[in-house]
Amino acid sequence: MGLGASAAKSRRPPAQPPDHRQQASSSVTEASVEGDVAPVSESDVAPVSKSDVAPVSESGSSAPSAVPHAIPQPTSPTSPAAPASPAAAKAATQDLVNAVEAEDWSAAEEILRKQLDIDPNARTSDWGYSLLRAAAEEGAHDTCKLLLERKADVNGQDKNRMTPLMGCIVGGDHGEIVSMLLEAGADAAAVTDDGFSALQWATRLNREESIALLRAAGMTGAATCF
Repeated sequence: MGLGASAAKSRRPPAQPPDHRQQASSSVTEASVEGDVAPVSESDVAPVSKSDVAPVSESGSSAPSAVPHAIPQPTSPTSPAAPASPAAAKAATQDLVNAVEAEDWSAAEEILRKQLDIDPNARTSDWGYSLLRAAAEEGAHDTCKLLLERKADVNGQDKNRMTPLMGCIVGGDHGEIVSMLLEAGADAAAVTDDGFSALQWATRLNREESIALLRAAGMTGAATCF
């Protein structure tokens, strides 16, 4: 080689020493990453069963899971209420009589609604009136209605053969109760032991609404005999 080649060799830069700081930094980074990741063993991986994987249809979408439905539980049949003893039924009936005699219609109606074993044809202890006649005479509409629902005798007579219809007219011009009694089968032609009819009582006492209802029910003939 000539002098040019020798000169070229003499102008080559000296070799750089290795950068130990860069190698140390790289080593620290790798060690940090490896230290942050915990090793995973096979025992730490939960097995996946077939039931945990939703089935995939041919189109690639997961099939919807079935929605569970609550199964209705059978209910036990309700036992019917046991009938009251004879003593309890007698006591309830006496409570009803007491309420009617005291004209405490709210109490009478409560008993009629709640007590099953009562006698709707019981009599008052003072005048021997049927409960229906006593309630009708005082214009106690709801009590009369409940007594009729309990199958009270709509034509039950007292010792003078006066019926609930007659008693209603004697007590006042209670048109709604007169109409209810007639619809329940009250005998408008019945007479007392003196021969007085409901129409005659209504005429004597000037019960105009009752007279009209009795006429509409077919009552004709002499209106008075007093």
